[in-house]
Amino acid sequence: MESAIPDFTKYKETIDTNPKWQEKVEALQQIENAIKSRPDSFSTIQEAVIQFTLLVSKDYKVANINLLKASYSIARTVIQLCGAGPRACKPVIEFCVSKLHDKKIGSDLSELLSCIAERIGPNSVFDTVVCSQTLVTLRFGPSCFIWS
Repeated sequence: MESAIPDFTKYKETIDTNPKWQEKVEALQQIENAIKSRPDSFSTIQEAVIQFTLLVSKDYKVANINLLKASYSIARTVIQLCGAGPRACKPVIEFCVSKLHDKKIGSDLSELLSCIAERIGPNSVFDTVVCSQTLVTLRFGPSCFIWS
C-alpha cells in the first residue's frame, strides 16, 4: 500500500501508536481519501486494503465505534470503486451479517451489504445470511425464528 499512498507509513504509524482515537480515525479517513482520489491505483491491491481494515479494527471487533465505522468505510470505498471480489468481501459480509441488529451501525451495514451484492452478486451475501441463520437454528432450535 506504500506505493499507492505516499504517506501510508505515516498514517499507519499514527494508527498503530497514537493513543487518541480521533487521530487514528483521521488517518483512516486520509487513507480513504487517497483511495477515492486514485481508485485505479488500488484495483490490484483491493484485497490487501480490506485485510488492512481487518487488522486495524481487530477483525471488526474494535470497541471504539468511530474506528469501526472508519474501517468499514474504507472497505466500502474499495468495494465500490476498485471492484473487490468475493474472496476479499467474505470477511466484510460475515461482519455485516453478524452486526445487522446493532442500532448504531445496522443501517450502514445494510447499505454495505447492498453495495457488495451489486458488485459481486447477491449469492455471496445470501449464502452468508442463510448460513448464519442455520447456525442460530442449530444452536437455539427452530423456535428462535417464531415471533408472537
